[in-house]
Amino acid sequence: MLAPLTHLYRGPLDPQWGSALVLLYPLAIAYATVRYRLFDATVVIRRSVVYAALAGLITAAYALAIAGANLLLAQASLAESTWFSAAFMFAVALAFNPLRERLRRLVDRTFFRERYDYARTIGALARSMSSLLDLGEITRRLSTTIETSMHVRGARLDVGAPRPPLEALLEATPGALSRYQVAADPRFAALEGPALLAYDALGAEVLVPLRFQESIRGVLVLGPKRSEAAYTAEDLELLETLADQAAVAVANAEAHQQVLDYARQLERSLLIRTSLSKFVPQRVRDLIEESPEAPSLDKRETEVSVLFADISGYTRLSGRLAPDALDALVQRYFGAFLDEIVKHGGDVNETAGDGLMVIFHEGEHARAAVEAARAIHRRAAEIGAELSDRYDPFEMHIGVNTGPALLGATKIEGRAGRRWTYTASGMTTNIAARLAAQAQGGEIVLSEATYSRLSSDLTLEDMGLRELKGIEQPVRLYRLPGAGV
Repeated sequence: MLAPLTHLYRGPLDPQWGSALVLLYPLAIAYATVRYRLFDATVVIRRSVVYAALAGLITAAYALAIAGANLLLAQASLAESTWFSAAFMFAVALAFNPLRERLRRLVDRTFFRERYDYARTIGALARSMSSLLDLGEITRRLSTTIETSMHVRGARLDVGAPRPPLEALLEATPGALSRYQVAADPRFAALEGPALLAYDALGAEVLVPLRFQESIRGVLVLGPKRSEAAYTAEDLELLETLADQAAVAVANAEAHQQVLDYARQLERSLLIRTSLSKFVPQRVRDLIEESPEAPSLDKRETEVSVLFADISGYTRLSGRLAPDALDALVQRYFGAFLDEIVKHGGDVNETAGDGLMVIFHEGEHARAAVEAARAIHRRAAEIGAELSDRYDPFEMHIGVNTGPALLGATKIEGRAGRRWTYTASGMTTNIAARLAAQAQGGEIVLSEATYSRLSSDLTLEDMGLRELKGIEQPVRLYRLPGAGV
């Protein structure tokens, strides 16, 4: 090409040297092809064999079609018919892709068995992904199958969003991204340095994002192949198909794990609720269940009947019995009392070592409180008879008062924290506590307010007006005697 110029300008070098230097161009291309693995020779051979066989089959089919048609129709000039050629080309166009796929599978099975087997293995793994719900099992199958079938040095699944240098790269490309693509694609020039450092940190040759509903749920990280061969376009296509199925599997596994976590939290909440319900009055539980977000626990004035019950001689018993024995004995009695209290609609508001306070505020609460008091005496007598060979029987003294009280939540706040309690406060509760102190073992002492709300079928003894500690005006009291009432 430069020869005509030599007539106008004589250079310092012989033109033959320039011709020799031109040979460096194809040599550079050959070096780059080998050095950077710009193509896979195996793929070239496979495709050449497939298309050569395909061309032979089409040619043979065309010749056989002409020969057969000539024999059947006795027309020697059929090969020159435009209609016949057009019909044959149309048939070839319809059958080309199915025929090519069949030939490709046949060539792979015959000459490239290992590649065919690993492609089938990867495809089977992709199909099985949708049925897996355990994230650990998904990760194990992916890494094991890819390492075994594709002979990869290290394959793993990193669940979650990719690292910041890689996030922009994976968002910009729809499929798998190899280290070579990052270095060669001008779109990634600004991110090339940090991205390649991230590849080195991961030990990755190829990254395949797991996309699900427009978000990346994880990254399939593959190291280099043991053979040092490059990842082919077919390899990347298989990995992308596998990643699509794995993304669905990871999303399903995470959703399944969330359901399991929620079930465990619910079970724990129910267990806590069951345990706390032992310490929370029934009325409070009802109010919270009616309106969990904003239960109506504000104080309101309402008429209640308050029952106080104390163990007679508790101080003497505590000096004679070991603490654990005394505690077990009190629990035996109070457990039986609680059954009767709940049966009659009362809420145990407070317990101490030797007594308890119960609030009744629904229906005929005065009558319910008296019936609960009678049941407490009856159960105390029954348990005392059962344990008479080991312990002296307990005797309870009980007081019941009826009147207005502020019923609701009371906040107690200090440096140590805040505590809430649901109780009835006011003079009605104070008088009930004083009435219990007036009762003897096995007796029930009622205030006049409670007495006035009872029917006449009970035989009560008028105790007259009594001065009570802390109460300004005397209170008329009534006694319901007898432990076996």
